[in-house]
Amino acid sequence: MADTVGGSGDDRQAWANFQGPSPVILLTVGTQLPFCRLVSALDSWCAEHPEHEAFGQIGPIGKRHYRPRNIRWTDFETPASLASKIEMSTLVVAHAGMGTIISCLLSGKPIVIMPRRSDLQEQRNDHQVATAHRLTRFPLVKVAWHEEELGAAIAAALVVEPVDERIGPFADKRLIATVRNGIMGQQ
Repeated sequence: MADTVGGSGDDRQAWANFQGPSPVILLTVGTQLPFCRLVSALDSWCAEHPEHEAFGQIGPIGKRHYRPRNIRWTDFETPASLASKIEMSTLVVAHAGMGTIISCLLSGKPIVIMPRRSDLQEQRNDHQVATAHRLTRFPLVKVAWHEEELGAAIAAALVVEPVDERIGPFADKRLIATVRNGIMGQQ
């Protein structure tokens, strides 16, 4: 079922094939590292839920990395292409990278995040785990801490009522004032 769309190719047609009545799930793992645990978990979920189509940006992969069989995929997306796909998708499933999370929160798009973990050698430290803990307060953000939790997180995200939970494009005025005061040496 998988139709790989090489990172150097034009995937507009492949993505266009998904525009139909079923929800489109966009998977993105960032551009620096593959994230086989997340890709494999979503691929397995898609095998069990063929009514949900998915398209993935799965990062640079080698021969030893997981290649999805139930998700159409590419290794790389330009920022503009990824932003467009986020807007057109029903749900985003991603690593806990701030770029993707901010893009989803700016557009009011539900997102399921699975943080990369240092104990599994997926990241140098656990900053993504810390990020995920902080973002659980947003109704649009669901967290799958482990592969086994991905299905429940997807189900919860797919039934999220549309909310105007978008974040603004600028930092909160209190944060700006705090930073300004810290730089200027004021209390």
